[in-house]
Amino acid sequence: MNYDSENIDSGAPLPAYESPDLWRLPDVLDVSIHRRHFDPPFRVTIQGVDHFESDAVEIEIRVSEPFAIRALGPVLWVGDEPLTFGESPNKDIYRFFAFKPEALRAEAPISIGWGAIGAPRKDTGRRYKAPVE
Repeated sequence: MNYDSENIDSGAPLPAYESPDLWRLPDVLDVSIHRRHFDPPFRVTIQGVDHFESDAVEIEIRVSEPFAIRALGPVLWVGDEPLTFGESPNKDIYRFFAFKPEALRAEAPISIGWGAIGAPRKDTGRRYKAPVE
C-alpha cells in the first residue's frame, strides 16, 4: 500500500489527557450516629456466608463530593474497626453500618479510606460516641 503521509497525519498535537486521582478522598462535612432497625433484615455476606441482621449502628457522613467510582469501595474507620457495609441515598450522603457495635470504641477517631490493605486514611476530625437508646 502506498500512503501519503500528508493525508494520514493532520499534524495536530493530541490533547493532553489528565487521568483522575483515584486515591482522592472527599472532605467529610458532617457525621451523625444513630441506631438503625431493618425490616426486613439486611443481608450481609461475611467471608462468603450470608447473615441477616435486623439491628445496627448507622454512621452517616455528608461529603464535599462523591467518592470516585472504582473497583475499591470506600471504608469508614472507627479507630481500627473498618465499616464496609453501607448505602448511599444520593451523591453526597453515605451510610455505613456496624452490625457488631460492641467493637466500636468510645471516643475512637472516625476516618475514611479505600478498601485496600495499607490505603491511607483521611481523618474527619470527629470521634465515635455510641447512640443513646
